[in-house]
Amino acid sequence: MEGVEIIGYIAAAITMIATTPQVVKIIKTKDASGVSYPTYVLTILADLAWLIYGIISNNWPIIVSDAGALLLAVIVLICKFKFDKG
Repeated sequence: MEGVEIIGYIAAAITMIATTPQVVKIIKTKDASGVSYPTYVLTILADLAWLIYGIISNNWPIIVSDAGALLLAVIVLICKFKFDKG
């Protein structure tokens, strides 16, 4: 593993760690009122595009990072939809 790849994996881990507390809070409180639909839809589209790019370029740090980020963003959006319906 090259030094550049190690930096990529560190960045991937930080990306997922940074989003995780928000997901945990939303699930625990069942309150996603502060979440913006347009922001998370765009976030999901961006993560999906980066994931596709990572797959096409066979760049594992990008694949790992954006697969995790995409999963977390989808969870947030699902919670927003579920909890806003009451």
